[in-house]
Amino acid sequence: MGFNIAGKAVYSVVWIAAVSLIMDLLGFSTQKWFTAGGLSIVLLTLAGREIFTNFLSIIHIIGEKTHWRIKNHIAISHLNVN
Repeated sequence: MGFNIAGKAVYSVVWIAAVSLIMDLLGFSTQKWFTAGGLSIVLLTLAGREIFTNFLSIIHIIGEKTHWRIKNHIAISHLNVN
């Protein structure tokens, strides 16, 4: 599995380098594209982290509420029996 991931990474790097070389030969500025791509990746990573953190917070809140309700129901049922 590790070799498969490494192989895909090398394959991707070769394609990126080839596209970059072709764009450079055609007269396009590749520096702007790489800067835009790098900034986009950073922004997507930060946004993804926030979304994931919020999702985990919601799951945690739902878990706490469910646990609280179960404990109250058991306590009330226990008092009703006596």
